[in-house]
Amino acid sequence: MSTVNPFASDAVKGEVFEQGYFAGFGNPDTSDFLPLAPDPLTIYQSGIAAGREDRAKPPEGDTGTNWVELGEIAVEHGLVHGIGLVIESLFEKAAGGLISLVLTVVTIPGDVMIKPLEPSYEGPSEKEGDSFLAMCARSDHPMVQTGVTSDGYWIGPVRTQWIDAAQDMAAHAHSESFVARCSLPDARCGPVWAVK
Repeated sequence: MSTVNPFASDAVKGEVFEQGYFAGFGNPDTSDFLPLAPDPLTIYQSGIAAGREDRAKPPEGDTGTNWVELGEIAVEHGLVHGIGLVIESLFEKAAGGLISLVLTVVTIPGDVMIKPLEPSYEGPSEKEGDSFLAMCARSDHPMVQTGVTSDGYWIGPVRTQWIDAAQDMAAHAHSESFVARCSLPDARCGPVWAVK
């Protein structure tokens, strides 16, 4: 996939687009929307459309492969792909962005510099040194909810298997949630989705 956030230079609009993207990618059959004013709602809906479009395509470099539906996560999955959205402004309000948020819960030695996951990432669903955690791109979670950061984002517990993080994501119920992979051996972190 090569979707680029058309609002990346605007922190507010960029975040709204990305929330829509993850909602459309993660749950393409629903028409979720946040209670937004008309202009942000249009941006959110364009993000949903982009996410749905990318979800309908096979992962980059594959032909005939399908993204695993959440209802089928018990199905044996062999590969996890990077979601190819350029996420430059995702969680921009949070200090350091997506990687910084992940590192608040994943223990990484101080001398390891984590970089974004390559959009063409393809790998086994679990390998030694990988951590997976469900996250939600919405920043309106109640502060009393377990796993909510000071910026209002939600982060699930650290898991060693993709399927466990996917179950956390499904239980969270916001369609903007996704699974992030953080790999100490690869020194990379980013959103991923299983394929079959």
